[in-house]
Formats: sequence, structure tokens, C-alpha cells
Amino acid sequence: MRFYSVIILAIFFWSSASATDTLEVQINLRSIQNNSIACTIKFPTLKKGKLRVVFPTYVPGSFNEIYPGNLIQNLVGIIDSNHVVSPVKTNLNSFEFENPNGINTIKYNAKLSWKEDISKHGIFPQLGTTLKDENYFLLNFGAILPFIEGKEKLPIKITIEKEAVYNGFSPLFKISSVTDIEIYFAKNYLQLIDNPILFSTKAEIVFRAGSTRFHCLSNAYGNLSEQAILKTLKPVCEGVVKFCKTLSVKDYYFFILLVDSGEILESANEENYGAVQHSASSVMVLKNYSDPYKIQSEIQQTASHELFHLFEPLNLKTDATSKLNVKAKLPTEHLWLFEGVTEYFSLLMQWREDLITQAEFIQEMRNKISLMQFFEPFSLTEKSSESILTGNETYYRNFYYKGCIAAMMLDLRLLELSQGQLNLQELLLRFKKSMNENYVVKDEELISELIKISSFNELHEFFSKHISGTEPFDFNKYLGLVGWAYEPLKEDTAKLYIDASFRYEKGSKNVYVTNINIDQLGLEEGDVLLKINRKKVYKDNVEELMEKVSSINSGKNVMFSVLRKGKEVKLSGKPLIVNKSQRNVIKVEKRPTPEKRFYRNTYRSGQLNTGKPYRMLN
Repeated sequence: MRFYSVIILAIFFWSSASATDTLEVQINLRSIQNNSIACTIKFPTLKKGKLRVVFPTYVPGSFNEIYPGNLIQNLVGIIDSNHVVSPVKTNLNSFEFENPNGINTIKYNAKLSWKEDISKHGIFPQLGTTLKDENYFLLNFGAILPFIEGKEKLPIKITIEKEAVYNGFSPLFKISSVTDIEIYFAKNYLQLIDNPILFSTKAEIVFRAGSTRFHCLSNAYGNLSEQAILKTLKPVCEGVVKFCKTLSVKDYYFFILLVDSGEILESANEENYGAVQHSASSVMVLKNYSDPYKIQSEIQQTASHELFHLFEPLNLKTDATSKLNVKAKLPTEHLWLFEGVTEYFSLLMQWREDLITQAEFIQEMRNKISLMQFFEPFSLTEKSSESILTGNETYYRNFYYKGCIAAMMLDLRLLELSQGQLNLQELLLRFKKSMNENYVVKDEELISELIKISSFNELHEFFSKHISGTEPFDFNKYLGLVGWAYEPLKEDTAKLYIDASFRYEKGSKNVYVTNINIDQLGLEEGDVLLKINRKKVYKDNVEELMEKVSSINSGKNVMFSVLRKGKEVKLSGKPLIVNKSQRNVIKVEKRPTPEKRFYRNTYRSGQLNTGKPYRMLN
């Protein structure tokens, strides 16, 4: 009965709002001519003032400015069905009708962003529109639909004409669907541009994790089976739900599009690929690698990061982030939190849930240390405030690098101060619990609030030096807590049999060889490592075994056993002798002290010590 009640209430709400206080949008996907689609918007006639039609400069999930107004052609106002009025384009995203009396309809054509020069509109592929492989049509409303100034809060009915073979998938409420028409409903303009639709000729993959039902639409089925995508996504979703306790959405959609090089005009730049997170969906546009394992890894990493944007404590409302302004972005000091902590938690969860190995987790952190060093000196709060300014767009990348490392160091510092009773995950959960639902903290007071909740005044020094300030981290001070040792530069000579990645699959417990750069043995992508010199390979010993056979002092012949296409194959070969120069090395102590072992286990498991209450502020 509850399901039917929801439907009845939604229909009642729609019908009660469908008279003079509603916008009606019509989009024609059946006739795409000259790379553009025809759009019509009907709205209540303005009683006075100018009529301003404004396309968004910012949309949910984006930090950069966009200019969809540059994709618009032949925009006109209609009076009494036949009188056409032309507007004046006042800036890149705005059109204005001087005398709007009687205008209740606008019509125009919107170019599909994927096939237009990105330098002219700034819309990354995951925020844009395209017809893909004749089987998918990605529709992001922020790339094609404006708002009528003064009517942004009105409900919107969206009628979409499409070919009968397509079905639409979206978190938006679908009012009706017939052979070639689908009708959707949005409560207001912000909800509309926060919920893309993917039209597809294919069926969706559906599964449940916790109380959330997940939906996936992807063109990766030709590269990966539906079962492979399910095996990739479901453990990620289960891990995120476990980490976050619960998610705030009942249904969540993954839209995954793999693209070949040159498929998106002017988008060869790696930074133009990736994902955008919305309130109940994420759109991924990823490179179509020939190696299916690499595609799976990209999907896993991306899905994990995007889902962690749903972690309630990372959706903290500050006076700079509580409202989206589609015309201008307010500066915030805390992108290190919103992006850096999100990235850190996504990797930490994968390690805790055995979706990546300890070696992979450490390698990710090493890479981020190396990348963040290109930006130093870098104040996370200062550069966050400045990153919205033109010319500072590259700052944003470092919130994934240094922001992630800062989150890790803060996590370890909290464990040390609390003697294993408080970590960053728990601190943010307590912070969220302490706030009323609609409480908005001042942006400049967020750090002080976090310190107050933690009860550790010592954190003032950490934030002052490393978050607001530019003092480099003493990595051994923090990593030493869990028995990890840091070396900024390590040079030695070693035997090199293979330069590749080893990917652990939780379900099968197999260790796969992938991303092969150098091979002296005859290994192939997708081989399963079984044994190295008769010692069985596990996720936790593969790096140690490789290190032993790579030692320049090792005189043993090397034999690798792999599983290839269902058969065991034994491989051997002569190594290369190489001089290795490694930056930002992190080594794991093999025999840590009991205290280090305690902190290492606490950090790895996330299970906090509850033996003693942590001290409160005086």
C-alpha cells in the first residue's frame, strides 16, 4: 500500500501544480538536425518587467564555469502561437526581451555539446549532451535548458519525444511513458538540472546495497559482461553503505559511457574525462581501454569517489556551500574537505573491504604525495578560496592530491591523540550528529567547530601548519604511528623481471597481472598469479615475493606459475639489471612494536578502541 500511496501523492501534487504556475518543456529527440535538438518552453506570461532567459553558469557537480548559451541558436519568443519576437543576447548565457507582453513560449535549437568545441562552451562531457553509438542519448538539462528569471522555483513538466526503441532512466519522477513520448516532473529548476536522463536501447542492471537500490546503464557491455560490471559495482556500493552507515537516497543511478580517442571534439585532454556527482546519480565518461581489467579498475575507483559525496558529514552546510547559485559561485575555504577527504575515504574503504591491497593503497598515497609536491607551497584553505578565480583552475586538482594526504595525516593524528578511540570518520559523524538538520555553519568557523567536537586543542597546530599554512608534513611523524617508514628518495640496483600492476579481485581472491610495461617472462594481461618460486601468491604477499626475487643479491632461478585461460603455465626468463630511483617511498615494517601493531590494526579495520572515554575540553 505504501508504494501506491507514493504514486497517488505524486500525481496529486503534479495535478495541483499543473495550471498557471507550471513551466512546460518540450524536447524533440526524434529529429536531430545539424547536431542540434529542438526545445520549447511554455510558461505563465509575465505581468511586468523584462523577460530574461538565463542559461546556467554553474550546475550541480561542476566547479568550472560553463557557457551553454553559446550552444543556442534561433531563440525566439512566441505571442499567440504565431507572432515571433527576437531577444537581445546580453552576455554569454543570457537573452532578454525588452517588451515581453504576451510572450508565453520560447523556442530554440540547442547544439549537442560533445560535437562542439569545448573551449567555446566549457561543458565537460559528463555534463553535456550527445547521441552515443545510436544506443544511448545522454541528456544533461543544464547544457540545454535555461531558467526564466523570477520563475526558477516553479514546478516543471518535461515532455520528451524520442524513438520507440529508447527508454529513459533518471532519478526524476516519470509521470508517464508511451511508445515515443516520456513525461517527467521536477519540483523546480535546480532539481531539473541536478538529474540527468540517459535514454538507452539496453536494459539496466539493478541491485541493492543496504536500503538503496542501485541502477546502472553502460555502453561497456561490449567490453565487460553485465556480470563483470555487477561484480565491480556491487562490492563498492556495499562498502560505501557500510562505511557511511546508510545513504540518504532510495534509488541511485550510474550512467557509464566509454569513449574512444577523438570521439569528443576538443576533448583529448585527460582532465575532460571523469565523472560528475549529482544528488542521486553520477555520470561517468571514461576512456575505452583495450584492457578490460583497466576499465573495471577505473569504474571501481570512480564509483567509490562519487558515492562518498553522499556521505552526510561531507555534505556539511556552510554559508558558502548551502545554496547553489547558477549565476555565480561563492568561494569556500574547504575544498580540501569536500574533495580531499572524499578521495581519501574512497581509497580507505576499498582497502578495508579488500577491493584493493595494502600495496595498492600505499601506491595511491605515494602518487598523491609526488603530485602535490608540484604545487608546493600550497595553503589548502587559501587556494580553495582562490580556485574559482579565472586562471586558477589547476588548483582544483591539488585538492585530490594534497587534500587526500592531509586527510590521511589528520586521521592518524586523531588516532594518536585519542589512543585509538577517535578517527576522522567518527569525528565527522559526530560533527554531523551535533548539528540541527538545517544548521548552517559559517565557512570560516568550520575548522574551529571540528576541533571543538574532537576535544583535542592540539589540532589547532595541525590545521594552522598544514591546512591554513604551508608547512610540509613530517611523514615519518604520522606514518610511524602504524609502523610505516617514509623515504623521500631511494636509489638501488635490482633485477627486473616485470614492471606491471597486480590487481586483487575480492570475489575470486585472485591476483591478476595488468598494466604490463616491461616483461622478461612472457606474462600476458589478465594472467592470474599462482606461485613465485613455488610460494603461493596471496594479496598480502605478492609485493614481498616480488621484492625478494628482485634483490640483486638473489642468486636463485625464478619461476612464475600463472593461470591462463584455465590452464596453469610456468614461466621463467632473464631479468634486466636496473638502477632504480624511487621518490616518496613508503615501507611497511615487518615486525612492528605491539603499540604500532595496535594502531595499525585500528587504522586498517576502523574498529575504534572503546575502553576509555576520550577527554573533553575544559
